[in-house]
Amino acid sequence: METEVDSIANPHSDLSQFVPAQCETSPESSFEMLGDPRSGHQSSTDSPGLPQVKNPLCVSCLRNSPVAAGVPQSQYVLSQKDYRSLLAGVCHACLLKRLHSDETQFKLKTHRSAHNALHLKFSKATGMWTARETCVYIGEPMGIQGKQRTAIWVQFLHQEERLSSYVGKDYLKPKEIQFHLKDVERQMTAQYYVTEFNKSLYDKEVMAQIFFIPSEALLILNGDEIAGCVTVEPFMLGDFVKLTNNTGKKDKSFQATEYGLAFGHFTYLFSDCQEVVVDLQGWVTANGKGLTYLTDPQIHSTKTPKGPSNFADRGLRYFLEEQHGPECNGICQLLKLPRVLRQPHVLPQTL
Repeated sequence: METEVDSIANPHSDLSQFVPAQCETSPESSFEMLGDPRSGHQSSTDSPGLPQVKNPLCVSCLRNSPVAAGVPQSQYVLSQKDYRSLLAGVCHACLLKRLHSDETQFKLKTHRSAHNALHLKFSKATGMWTARETCVYIGEPMGIQGKQRTAIWVQFLHQEERLSSYVGKDYLKPKEIQFHLKDVERQMTAQYYVTEFNKSLYDKEVMAQIFFIPSEALLILNGDEIAGCVTVEPFMLGDFVKLTNNTGKKDKSFQATEYGLAFGHFTYLFSDCQEVVVDLQGWVTANGKGLTYLTDPQIHSTKTPKGPSNFADRGLRYFLEEQHGPECNGICQLLKLPRVLRQPHVLPQTL
């Protein structure tokens, strides 16, 4: 089933005309508990088949309660308890359990229109998603697209955010909502790792730094029903470059690539040899400050199930043997990172 986003305003050049009347944030709307609205529904998370570890910050985990009476039968119609839970904060596993579907797909089909929305942010440090009510203007396509997603202009219509430009990313083909949520979770996981990497650089008095620009999710609402989902991130000026891919390729013409490979090495060690951040792409500053802003990474991981972009053991082997290679570069040596050695449990005999 494919869900189309309905516009709630007619196209107009003045963005102020697009703010829906019901866009004021209600202090009485705060999320309390996420539950599966369909009795007997089985959903998968990042760790299918494993018992969920309760997050002490998650409202849903703490209450450990079945679906409350009165929750709508439609999975994507949000109840008041849903709102209270999301605004209070829920963990990644609970959010996926509530919104995961193998049937309902979303694809934006209207542009130059305003919508009520829930703005979801994820913190890797806490494992928590928090939401707030907002209004957004979905603008024109930017004419930029990758293999899977296309870019569109997005503007927040709250006054304090009105001067900021954002890029929305929607899949070229309709996708289930969990794809968007996992995109955000992956990029914010990379941001968590790179923060630790930058601390190590700073300790060595190296001013060059790598950043992953923050990625967030927008649940587009039609009344109380989720009618669409896109990811959003700040708009960046400059030339887009690709430093590495998700196998063995790397572009040595950029000094930032050396930092990127050292970051992958650092991530591998920091994650107890279970993950590596790859497919590094974004914007390299030319002002001599050595700042690199990245987006849309991939993570090869043995912590989470293997998938189209997570090559798991094979992905770790690609990085260790080909992309990074047996010899450490100057940044790895400066940080005194132990050499990456062949690990039988991550290096299968054949690809």
